[in-house]
Amino acid sequence: MRFIPRKDTRSGSYLRGEAGSRDGFLPSHRALPSADRLLASVYFFTAPRPLDRDRPVAATNLLLCCVMCGRFTLRAPASLIAEQFALFDLEPFAPRFNIAPGQSLAAVRLTPGDSPGRRQLAWLRWGLIPSWAEGPSVGNRLINARSETVLHKPAFRSAFRQRRCLVLADGFYEWQTVSGKGPKQPYFFRLRSNRAFAFAGLWESWRDAEGVTIESCTLLTTQANELLRPIHDRMPVILPPDAYARWLDFASDVATDLLPLLQPHPSAALTAIPVGAWINRPDHEGPQCIQPVQETQRRLPFQ
Repeated sequence: MRFIPRKDTRSGSYLRGEAGSRDGFLPSHRALPSADRLLASVYFFTAPRPLDRDRPVAATNLLLCCVMCGRFTLRAPASLIAEQFALFDLEPFAPRFNIAPGQSLAAVRLTPGDSPGRRQLAWLRWGLIPSWAEGPSVGNRLINARSETVLHKPAFRSAFRQRRCLVLADGFYEWQTVSGKGPKQPYFFRLRSNRAFAFAGLWESWRDAEGVTIESCTLLTTQANELLRPIHDRMPVILPPDAYARWLDFASDVATDLLPLLQPHPSAALTAIPVGAWINRPDHEGPQCIQPVQETQRRLPFQ
């Protein structure tokens, strides 16, 4: 049976479906614009099949290196994270060198009823599951939200207004096509200071028929800066530290306080390091993920 991708009008993401079915699946992905054809093809080959549709993407997909932003790190110890993000009673956690969709990630948020300035650390599943979703597998397609359309997509607009979070990280990965059809070269991006930072994130709470609750999140993306542009046309939104409180504040105005934050991070603040193929598998972990590849230490613009 032949399956072809179609675009979900509610989330803006691509779904897999049977050709000619009543759901209106496209007769051919060639009808899509070129950029959309690439995303559709990526999802077709990486989407969970019927027998594993509810398994984490990280366990089933080896092509997530094609998705932006699809992998990042959090190596900093809990003590430094607590100090940098004004957290209290933070339990130690292991360093992470290869956080992938479907896995849990650390996020800072406020919830209604919290005392002013009292932030909490939450472990959320990466891949946002809207409250109206029929099942958790929809989160596999919602790991990123485009900042240009986040206010208009049903999957994200409510969370953008009411459930924003700081996704903790200290680096992220992107892959560059080196030559022709050869393997892609992975790059590790981090701040020049090597400090932790926060991605702009949104979170949701979803409950199944048995009452089991899953809290999930997505990362906002924007246009790539000069450093990333040779590798990818998108990058995750990295918030400046003086914007953390504004991003979390329930009273922040969308137009004047929030949307201006969704800009590319300055190139001069970041550095790009070519790393080895170990990072290509989402089940790999450890310092080897960020080990530089000595023979391919190529300089990028603004480095």
